[in-house]
Order: sequence, then structure tokens, then C-alpha cells
Amino acid sequence: MSLAALALVLVWCIPSVGQVIKGSMSGSVTDPSGAVVSGAKVRAKNVETGAAIESTTDSSGNFRLNLLSTGTYTVEITASGFKTAAQSSVVVAAGSDSSLGTVRMVVGEASTTVEVTAEAP
Repeated sequence: MSLAALALVLVWCIPSVGQVIKGSMSGSVTDPSGAVVSGAKVRAKNVETGAAIESTTDSSGNFRLNLLSTGTYTVEITASGFKTAAQSSVVVAAGSDSSLGTVRMVVGEASTTVEVTAEAP
């Protein structure tokens, strides 16, 4: 009887191993005319911990940051010939993707920052 109870406990523990505790963030980057910006650097910084993760956009202008800890992030996107685009208060939840949608870069100096403030729907 105790062997059967032990086997039952082990079987019930299996679903708990598959719980997701990380999230992701994705989006696309375009120029003012709507053309994709490939090779743009995307940097997401966790506001609470200060941990940062970086990526670059692919040939389609898309990016995805995986395995992010849950929390609030500030995202900065930089590309040569464009002003830095920043978006604050991006919330990453466990098991879900926080989409930034399409981020339009503004032509200008890289030292200028354009901050977009929006709340998630």
C-alpha cells in the first residue's frame, strides 16, 4: 500500500516541473516610411533588478527576447542614423509574450532619445 502511495505522489509531482516562470518580449522595428530596420540593437533592462538583455533585429526587422524574468522593463532600440527609441513600463508576465508592436524609428542623431510611454492593453 505504501509503495502505491509513493508512486501516486511521484506522478502528481510531474506537472509541477513544467511550470513556466519566465516570459518574453517581441516586436518589429521600422523607419518613418515603414521599411524594416535590420540590425538594430534592442536592450531591455529590468527596472527592479537592473539585469539587462540585448538582441538585434533580424532581416525582417523583428526581434524577440526570450527567458526574461517577470517584472517591469525599460526597452531602448538603437540603430545607425536614427534617434534612440525608448519605451518604459513594459511588463513581462510568466508564460506570456509582451508585444511592443511596431516601433517606428525617427531619423536623426543617435544621441537623441525618443521616449514612448504607453500602457499595456
